[in-house]
Amino acid sequence: MSNNNMSDVRSLRERLNRKINDRDRLQYDIEKIRHKISERKKQIERGPAVAEYLEKFSEEILGREIRKFEEVVSIALKEILDQKISLKAETTTKGNKLNIQFSIERNGASEDLKRGQGGSVQNIVSTILRVYVILKLDPVFHRPFIVMDEQDCWLSPNLIPRFFGIMKDLAKDLEFQLIVISHHEHRDLESYVDKIYYLSSDSDTGVKANLIHDSNSLTS
Repeated sequence: MSNNNMSDVRSLRERLNRKINDRDRLQYDIEKIRHKISERKKQIERGPAVAEYLEKFSEEILGREIRKFEEVVSIALKEILDQKISLKAETTTKGNKLNIQFSIERNGASEDLKRGQGGSVQNIVSTILRVYVILKLDPVFHRPFIVMDEQDCWLSPNLIPRFFGIMKDLAKDLEFQLIVISHHEHRDLESYVDKIYYLSSDSDTGVKANLIHDSNSLTS
């Protein structure tokens, strides 16, 4: 065989080897794609089961949170009002939206939260709910701070110390700041707050704030 023929044969072999290598790489890529398609099909098949599991898991977590809230509010209601009542919460889903219906249970019978007690039960529940919500917020973006505007307005004077006693303990234990606007006699509140300001109208500034109680100055 001449040198030219030998060169042609070598060139053909090299081209053939390159083609074989290209074929092997292509087959490898095809197998990878087939494997990905197979895994994706499995994920799609598992999708409904995974979604159902996550939904049940979310409902379980929500249920635990609601039971915890029921317990805390029920304790507050019993201590403040000195009555054997408890809070009940029923959850329903309508249009992919969660709804929570609150009610009061007294001696095994259910009562509308918005009726009876002159609004005192509703005020206590809404107060604890605000505390509960603010503690769930990210403290990096939300300062633990609550303003209550006459939340004690439906409570009789003899229940005021119990109400503010619980709020003082919650603020201290859970480390949030609390500002309360109240029309009750300031002497009834002095044992449960750090400072009391009396707001009055002023012809120059519109409103004047006078410090009339400071627990820090009493202990210093």
